[in-house]
Amino acid sequence: MDKIQPVNLQGKHAASCGPLPIPPSEQGQPVIFQAGGGSYGLELAGRYAGGVYANPYTIEDARAQRQALRDAAKRAGRDPDEVKMLAGFIPTIAPSRQAALQRRRFLDEGSQCEPVRALNQNGAARRSVWPARSSSFQSR
Repeated sequence: MDKIQPVNLQGKHAASCGPLPIPPSEQGQPVIFQAGGGSYGLELAGRYAGGVYANPYTIEDARAQRQALRDAAKRAGRDPDEVKMLAGFIPTIAPSRQAALQRRRFLDEGSQCEPVRALNQNGAARRSVWPARSSSFQSR
């Protein structure tokens, strides 16, 4: 605990005073996670993250996403084993497998984001497009 330095921060929107009473992590910095298993997200994770949250729909999708993450880490000059993938679990309950798959597709279609308009810092409208979710992984 003798290496812990007090944090005395006074800013416009936040303030903190005093030590954080925990020792530093073994890696010396916070673990960086990337949320999302799309091709751009996996590239970002391969370059910078220690882990990525993903929501594959099938075991094949999970394997493909994991391999794409490993490949992205290699391209970034990193050890692929250093980047972990945490797969989410999204259960869909229905009377039959076919009904569950139909329900999942219906729920996925309703969760796709539409293009939205936002204002930039100057107050001018700009268009942001969020990619739609896909039920199958597609690498670049």
